[in-house]
Amino acid sequence: MTESEFRLLTRVCDDILLAPEPTVDRIGIGWLHVLREHPHNLAQYSELFQDKPDRSAGWFRRMAEVMLQVARALREGGRWFFGDEMPKSADVLFVSHLLNEAQAGLRDDFYYSELPARLASRGKTCVVALLNQSGRSPRSLLSKWMAAGIPRILLSSTIGLRGDLALRRRLIRESLRLRSEAEAAVPGFHRHALLLASGHARSMTSVSNLRIGEQIGALVRRLRPKAIVVTYEGHAWERLAFAAARRAHPGVRCIGYHHTVLFQRQHALKRRLGPEFDPDIILTAGSATRDQLAQAPGLKEIPVAVLGTHRRASTPLPRLRDESPTCLVIPEGLAGECIFLFDFALACAKLAPAIRFVLRMHPVLPFASIAALDPRLGALPENVKLSEAPIAEDFARSRWALYRGSSAVVHAVLAGLRPVYVSRQDEMSIDPLHQLTSWRSVAETPNDFLRQANSDMGTDQDSLVSKERSAIRYCESYFTPDDVAVLESAIDFG
Repeated sequence: MTESEFRLLTRVCDDILLAPEPTVDRIGIGWLHVLREHPHNLAQYSELFQDKPDRSAGWFRRMAEVMLQVARALREGGRWFFGDEMPKSADVLFVSHLLNEAQAGLRDDFYYSELPARLASRGKTCVVALLNQSGRSPRSLLSKWMAAGIPRILLSSTIGLRGDLALRRRLIRESLRLRSEAEAAVPGFHRHALLLASGHARSMTSVSNLRIGEQIGALVRRLRPKAIVVTYEGHAWERLAFAAARRAHPGVRCIGYHHTVLFQRQHALKRRLGPEFDPDIILTAGSATRDQLAQAPGLKEIPVAVLGTHRRASTPLPRLRDESPTCLVIPEGLAGECIFLFDFALACAKLAPAIRFVLRMHPVLPFASIAALDPRLGALPENVKLSEAPIAEDFARSRWALYRGSSAVVHAVLAGLRPVYVSRQDEMSIDPLHQLTSWRSVAETPNDFLRQANSDMGTDQDSLVSKERSAIRYCESYFTPDDVAVLESAIDFG
């Protein structure tokens, strides 16, 4: 997708979302929320740029989704949450994610870490609600669940058969409204987008977004918190969580926490959808992202402040020097990105047997699932290994980091590694370090990487220090240590 096509896509999807005025059911259509320029995200819009899209599988897919939803409702018995017993009321409701089975019952949250416990030590009652992205049923996780001080509950993938079907009926009506608008529109791109949005309104993702809104609303009615803190990346469900919280408990403080990197063309989280759906304040992981969001024209009048992140709590380990110069490969938790970056590293390894390449998996993906898709990963060459060490140790042993869209590259720079962004021809950049003007390198081919590596190995280290320090200062502003006082101030504001 070209940049001009991306701009057209975002403008048309926003027009559809906001015309004539935003409603809960339309905001729940995730397809209309264009997150960013990442190819994984943009793949779902490829049909929009085709003259004759194939919709033959749509009906069968929707029927399969309905059957799956019925099976889930029967399996989970209509329960809409599992886990710890909730208090009668709470000051703060955190909404987070369970990414894998290993996180079930851990004391610290993957995104908020100790922040709920630290607020509790200051006299505030907190509850953490988790969206289940582990792929496991909530019932199967109960045996691993342990009370960890702060009550945690796991939201179910159903609100009961009757409730699920009611959500689907709402979305069918919204689908018909969109189709009616399409029939009245002039033939062209906008009409095409309306027709596709009509189909996506009936998707499992749209049902899930509405269900999360209903669950958050029920939690807020029950707990009546002073504030709700939601991870904020631009997804449809986040906006529905804010709207549901406000309807359930008017006056509740809605806080969006942007905890990760920002891409150059990040879109959905940078625009307002109306007072019902917007956060009251956005907290960020560092001043670099705060400044980007504070300057976004679409977020005028929404305050932005730095909360920081627990991922900056520790200092890098001292640099270790192994016999072989080492390059760490850090893909995102996406199968396609892993395969592309690992294949690139294997090509580099073949050309440079003296350099060792360490493949590091994202926590949400096991290596076996990627190796099953890519035969080249079945038998790694001698100078390529799969990491089994903590990431800090990988940083300490490495000199370069091959990356694309992973936020781990920020921590790699902080540990002293040179970041090498792997670009693809005819693709918009997805480099989270796009603002970094020095130290960062770009490679489109394995030979590009080897030229940079050979240059570094042939250059006196002292001459590289100034560029490295400049990059480290930038990344120190990207992720800063968290400050519970900032969160407390955001909760108590007004």
